[in-house]
Amino acid sequence: NYTPSVGFSSNSSTATYTLTISSINVVITIELAVVDNTLEFDVTNIAENGSFDVETLAIPDHNLLSVRSNQSGAAFAGMTLSVSPSTNGDTFLSVTGSPSTNSSPLNYFMGILNTNQLAGSIWTNALYKVSSDSNNYILYKQTVNQGSYYRTGLWSHQWLYHLGGYSSYPVHELPAAKVVITNDANNDSTVDW
Repeated sequence: NYTPSVGFSSNSSTATYTLTISSINVVITIELAVVDNTLEFDVTNIAENGSFDVETLAIPDHNLLSVRSNQSGAAFAGMTLSVSPSTNGDTFLSVTGSPSTNSSPLNYFMGILNTNQLAGSIWTNALYKVSSDSNNYILYKQTVNQGSYYRTGLWSHQWLYHLGGYSSYPVHELPAAKVVITNDANNDSTVDW
């Protein structure tokens, strides 16, 4: 794990973060922009300026999308994939009041958070090499106690950049994610999916 120093700049349409990890001589550039109802999160450059090869990129507890337990109708819907026809991979949880917390993030293939006013989900190009259950290493979901409320958040699983951590292997595409927010899109007077 590395903690970068963070630089920030912005213009009328884009926020740019520059993450400098001096101990390994790596600089990561991330741009965020809002287009219509979508937040676009794009890593635009990973500069490996020394001998260190970046294998994966993860942003722990990133919470690109979250709801609070004191928001009316706060709920989570998630899905995990399984090859077993007898396994139900669907999860539907109310996260209002005092919901159960997660001591560590849970893996999901997809997830949706909603309140009575808005619903949202995340697309990510996360690709992670694991020995099993790799289809469910797309999104993290975690509910934590924040004191005066509980927060349920979603964020991208870690991205694979250099397979095996070697620069001789092809680079996977640069990490990206999109957060899409919607209100009552089908005009049934209910925000759900």
